[in-house]
Amino acid sequence: MPCLVVVSGPHEGHMYALDDMEHVIGRGDDCAIQLVDEKASRNHCKISRQSGDTLDGSGIKTNKWMIEDLGSSNGTTINGQIVKDPIPLEEGLMICIGTTHALFLRDTYETAEEAREYADNLDSSQVVESDDSWPLDPPWKSQTLSEG
Repeated sequence: MPCLVVVSGPHEGHMYALDDMEHVIGRGDDCAIQLVDEKASRNHCKISRQSGDTLDGSGIKTNKWMIEDLGSSNGTTINGQIVKDPIPLEEGLMICIGTTHALFLRDTYETAEEAREYADNLDSSQVVESDDSWPLDPPWKSQTLSEG
């Protein structure tokens, strides 16, 4: 089962198993993967599993994982390229959502550290390091309705 490993941003070190057919990612309370990232939209992007082609003509359907931006304000990028239409995800691709950078891995690991160790052995040009981190509780989360 695939996973996302966050390599930078407010959730650095977290691993999210992609164990459902669809995962909406964003700040919203109803998101399958909720990010506390001020630059992420409420419903930022979606990763979904779809049936792909058959495996070497065997008739056995393969699954492919697709990502699509859901009209987010700041966009979604894969290895620095803006996602305009749904695109397939491949091992080691870097997904950028707001200030969060996460690697897509085809397997789920026991721990995020184990996944990160595996990711570190992938092509190092795919891993993005960033010091553009945001506080865990952005200002809009701590304001009350009575504040003007």
